[in-house]
Amino acid sequence: MPRVFDNIQDELLPVLRATLTTSKRADFCVGYFNLRGWQSIDDLIQPWIPEQGQQCRVLIGMQRPSHDEVRDLYRAASGCCRVLIVWDVQPRWGRPDGADRDSEDIQQELDPHGLANHPCVFLVPIKAELEAWLLADGPALSQVLSRPEHRVRIYNTSNVESQANPKKRLENIFQRYGKPYVPTTHASQIVASLRPNFGVLGKVPSFRQFGAALTDNC
Repeated sequence: MPRVFDNIQDELLPVLRATLTTSKRADFCVGYFNLRGWQSIDDLIQPWIPEQGQQCRVLIGMQRPSHDEVRDLYRAASGCCRVLIVWDVQPRWGRPDGADRDSEDIQQELDPHGLANHPCVFLVPIKAELEAWLLADGPALSQVLSRPEHRVRIYNTSNVESQANPKKRLENIFQRYGKPYVPTTHASQIVASLRPNFGVLGKVPSFRQFGAALTDNC
């Protein structure tokens, strides 16, 4: 099970620094990038040599990506080999429709800072919402919702990227089995329950794009 740090009784930074002291690569997934926070671990990552596989990868997921945060990341962290900007295409919040339009807007924001079409900055729009990915694999959902005294069987969801409101559908599934859906808790549990090859999720086009962004040379 994932370990939760509340920064009240359990502080993240000391454990993170201790882990990085004995590590030669790291993957971070964050909701936003803060330069001041990065400086708390930068001294442990700067000595890494990317050519020897000592790499740091940072995934920034936000509703409206900020070119300032991406720019600061590249200025502060020479050890980072790539940056992924991942966002939900839905809901639109009054913006014009389309992942293509979102990507064009982001590239325009990155352009003044020399980061537009940068080979190591990857844009990954999630068609609809993150919950579309979480709906794809029925066995993973079944494992999260099952209890020792009551096993649950949920089937795979086909065409998850065409779901009108995947978050609402996921909430309804959890409610059906007596649980409120808590994204900060259950999203990581569903991901942890996926098969090593990602099963059905590995066939979802936007997730395959995400995988390529993690592994392609840049």
